[in-house]
Amino acid sequence: MNEEQIIIRKKVYQNQLKTIIESIEKTKKKLIELEEQGDSYGVDRLKKKLASDEQKKFSFSSFIKYLRPDFDEDIEERKNVMANYTSLIRQIVPRDYPIIFHGNKYIGVIEKIIKDGGLTTPAERGEDSKTFATQIDVTCARDIHVSLEFAEPGRGLPYGAIFAFLPDENEIKNVLETYGSEVEGGVRSVNFRNQPQRLIGIITTAENLERICTWCELYGLDSSKVFTHNGFLLECQKLFGTSFHSNSETTKEKSL
Repeated sequence: MNEEQIIIRKKVYQNQLKTIIESIEKTKKKLIELEEQGDSYGVDRLKKKLASDEQKKFSFSSFIKYLRPDFDEDIEERKNVMANYTSLIRQIVPRDYPIIFHGNKYIGVIEKIIKDGGLTTPAERGEDSKTFATQIDVTCARDIHVSLEFAEPGRGLPYGAIFAFLPDENEIKNVLETYGSEVEGGVRSVNFRNQPQRLIGIITTAENLERICTWCELYGLDSSKVFTHNGFLLECQKLFGTSFHSNSETTKEKSL
């Protein structure tokens, strides 16, 4: 997307944001009326609508904040990640190491996850689950393509991020027995501030590296665990003593 297209898209999002804000105000007023009437069914219904509208408000606000023109280096970096990274992770992470990956494509949500200190389930966020997992959807190191897809927002927006972390002890067996991509049922919530040893890395693009490091420093997570995709591979080399082989730009030092 070029500058002119960004301006048009922002105007669309601004109009949608205005509509959502108006809807939220009307819902709040109606909610008060139903609470006074003792209509528990109506109250529950409106609370769900309010939660949904608040999420839409957050999304549109984030889109407006982070929309920017595409640039060649970022496009090329992301293409190479989608084409090569699943294979590279499979090469470098030992089969018996239960690392899992969770991707999110919205950079505004990444900030919120870091601010909150970790990952929560849809139920804990008051949302209906629409993914393959009723808890936190994760993939294993054998095939992380779903997490890569979840981290890619498309043109006009910065890349999101992928959280690489360890499951809880009683979830390890399920992770290691996963032979596809998605870990069936997902995993429970994790707070990286309380359990910093479980966070292996936050993987993102070169464009996002500084901003995500800043958020980690601001909200109490370890900023040394923020990596580009290539940087995470190099960290895995140190952790596992393994290696990877690729001619992809993804693995070149300039992508750090």
